[in-house]
Amino acid sequence: ATADRDADICKSVITSLQQQHINPAPMPSEFDDAVVDLYLRKLDPRKMYFHQADVDTFREHGRGLQKQLRRGDLSFLEAVLKVYRQRVRQYDEVARTCAAADFDFTIDETIDLDFQNTPYVASEEEARERWRKWTKYDLLAMRLPGETMQQKRERMKKRYAHFLNQVVNADRDDELQDFLNAVGQAFDGHSGYLSPKTVDKFNI
Repeated sequence: ATADRDADICKSVITSLQQQHINPAPMPSEFDDAVVDLYLRKLDPRKMYFHQADVDTFREHGRGLQKQLRRGDLSFLEAVLKVYRQRVRQYDEVARTCAAADFDFTIDETIDLDFQNTPYVASEEEARERWRKWTKYDLLAMRLPGETMQQKRERMKKRYAHFLNQVVNADRDDELQDFLNAVGQAFDGHSGYLSPKTVDKFNI
């Protein structure tokens, strides 16, 4: 079964990091928090999807994550992905609505592009406002010669639709690879994991 296979892979990765690494070392004391931070940054780098309440729940679930992973327990991953898919569906609708909005580009507004230090949103209202500003900024930044504003809007909607399809129909190996890469990076900053499918691509 896929779940059993994934659990075995997870346990193997943890064992490899601790016992077969070129410089064997104990897990860092901040390992659990680092995995959470790195994985959420991979999924939501601009902090457009997750709310602070989501992140707080993930951190609570991630306590003792090192022990969970040693057992091949991937419930943390499943919990995060469940919320992530829900949020992507939710904000796909918001993004499409924003893309169709009649923006006033003459008024002064600011948007914070320092995503790493930007806090997660605390409410649905704040999330929608962030999406409104980002969409407005994105429309201004889309520059193809001769492209009309309506064509920009249509291109943006297609991009969001493509992203939604990618998330909803994501390959399980890719999902596991992203997570275990975060695990490897949390261990020493440069270790990672490649799924068998990815290795096969490199070997072609």
